[in-house]
Amino acid sequence: MFLFFSRVSLAAALFFSVSDVPGMDAEVEVLCAQGEEEILSGDAETALVTFTRAIELDPDCAEAYFGRGWAYYRKNSDELTLQNFEKALELDPDFGKSYVGMAWLAIDSGNDYEAMEFIEKALELMPDWERVYTTRGSIYANLGRP
Repeated sequence: MFLFFSRVSLAAALFFSVSDVPGMDAEVEVLCAQGEEEILSGDAETALVTFTRAIELDPDCAEAYFGRGWAYYRKNSDELTLQNFEKALELDPDFGKSYVGMAWLAIDSGNDYEAMEFIEKALELMPDWERVYTTRGSIYANLGRP
């Protein structure tokens, strides 16, 4: 199976600035940014605590659930990863990053056709985000498509 990213580099590739999230509480924004930095530095355990604190402050923050999902992903806790990505989508059905994350879970499980369904949904929601296209390219490579 072709995997362009490792779980470590994938988590780094899928984050982008939480300052791009309109209406986020300032303290929650700081915690989400801190959690991202912790994931990027390889400290998924501390990131779990940080994102959980953000969720405690704002239980409706899709970005915090997404971040906690990636922390779980880094720890190979796929069921908890999926639960957090799904919660982010429950809170914000247009939260395209969760679909990309779910696509990577499907890729890791060898379910490339399911991954393609997730990535197509992400493309509808985030047509300008290059990581969606990179992920789709990984799926195409797995499927033997040019």
